Amino acid sequence: MMSRMRDPFVRVRVGLGILAAVILAGTVGHLLFGFSLLDSIYQTVSTITTVGFNSPHSLDAGSKAFTIVLILVGVGTALYTFSAVLEVLIEGHMRDLVRRRRMERDIDRMSGHVIICGWGRVGREVARFLENARCQVVVVDRDTDRLKEIPYASVHGDVTDDETLLSAGIERAATLVAALDADADNLTRPHVVDFVDIVMHDGTLEFRLEELSVSPTSPLSGKTLRSAQIRDRTGALVLAIRRPDGGFVTNPVPEDVIEAGDVLISVGTADQLGTLGRYATSP
Repeated sequence: MMSRMRDPFVRVRVGLGILAAVILAGTVGHLLFGFSLLDSIYQTVSTITTVGFNSPHSLDAGSKAFTIVLILVGVGTALYTFSAVLEVLIEGHMRDLVRRRRMERDIDRMSGHVIICGWGRVGREVARFLENARCQVVVVDRDTDRLKEIPYASVHGDVTDDETLLSAGIERAATLVAALDADADNLTRPHVVDFVDIVMHDGTLEFRLEELSVSPTSPLSGKTLRSAQIRDRTGALVLAIRRPDGGFVTNPVPEDVIEAGDVLISVGTADQLGTLGRYATSP
C-alpha cells in the first residue's frame, strides 16, 4: 500500500476523488440549509478555494459551523491535490506518461514484429541484428532502469505474465525471443531447469548426474533392472539407458534389460555412482 501511495499518479487520483467527495458533501449540506443547487455549488467552491466571495444567503449558526468544517476539510484536500499535481509536473511524470501512452499506441499498430524478452547482452545483440534487418522490435523487461536506455518500443513487466505479453502485442507478433539472464526464466518449466542446473554445477551438493558404460564382462550385462537390483546394491538411480545404436530408453521400467555397450544415465552421490561404475565395468 505504501509503495502505491508513493506513485504520484495514485496521489493525484486519490486527491481528486476526495476533493470531488468534499464538493459533493458541501453542495448537499448547503441544499439542506435552504440554498438553491447553483448557490450550493457556488458557496462550496468559493469556500474550498478560499476565494471569499460574499455568500448569496445569510448564514445562521448551523450553516456557519458547517462552513468552518468545510473550510478545514476542503482547503486541506485542495492543497493535497494541488501538491500532488505539482509533483507530477515538476518531476516529469506527465512527460513519461505521455511517452508511454504514445509508445502503447505505436505497439498497438504493430504487426509481424519481434518481441525480445530481456534487455541483457543477448537481447541487445538480437535487437541490433533485427534493426539491421529492418524489423520492428518490442522489448520487455522488468528493470525500470534498463528500460530508460532502450531505443526501441518497450513494455515494463514480467514476461511470465500473460498481461505483459499482451501489452507487447504477442497476438500480432511474428516471433518471440527469450533472452533473459536466467535459463529458468526463459522456459515453461523453471523449477526443472533450476534443479538440473544445480545438480550439474553446484559443487556443494552430494548427488550428481553421471553416464556409465556397461562392459561385456559386467555382472549387470544381460540382466533386467529388477534382477540387477541397482538401487538396492548401489543407491544410485538409473534415469535412462542409451543403447549402442544411439537410441534412448527413457524412464526405464524394471523389466528393461541391460545390455553390454549400454550407457546408464544415473543420478546419485559420488560414492553411489562409484559403486555402480564398478558394477558396470568389473567382471
